[in-house]
Amino acid sequence: MKKIFYFLFLSLMLCACTPKFDWREVTNSEPAFTVLLPAKSASHTREVNLADIKVHLTMKAADAGHLSFALAYAKVEQQQQKQVLAAMKMGLLKNIRGQEDALAAAQLGKDFFVGVGTGQDGQQLKLVAKFFQRGPWVIQVLILGNEKSFNPELIEMFFGSLKFS
Repeated sequence: MKKIFYFLFLSLMLCACTPKFDWREVTNSEPAFTVLLPAKSASHTREVNLADIKVHLTMKAADAGHLSFALAYAKVEQQQQKQVLAAMKMGLLKNIRGQEDALAAAQLGKDFFVGVGTGQDGQQLKLVAKFFQRGPWVIQVLILGNEKSFNPELIEMFFGSLKFS
């Protein structure tokens, strides 16, 4: 009986020590960047219409701790980049049936975009994002998920890890 108890105790302790986030470095050559994602990432490319401009949007994403972490990018002619970035922001808000939270964005710091809304199941959702123009590329970096799952350390870890080369 003591052996079973000991085994159960050890199993529970190991489960309690298992991290929710297994940070992994993801690199990309074009556009050139590195970023940490909290789990094994998936990559998808599809054609989307942003501001009546068709682009091939590639997304690298991973889910962990009731949150989705993603970096999406598309090659866009320079004169169309501002329109496409604005459409990306509006699309994110539409996806969560939400609105921009400028006060929360200002509290996070320069260049952050924050939106709050609700998921299809009625849960409160939050998104924290940044948008970039790098040469012919527009880039969207975001965390999306249950509002209660966010904390400053995760935001700092993810966005702080992003490096362009």
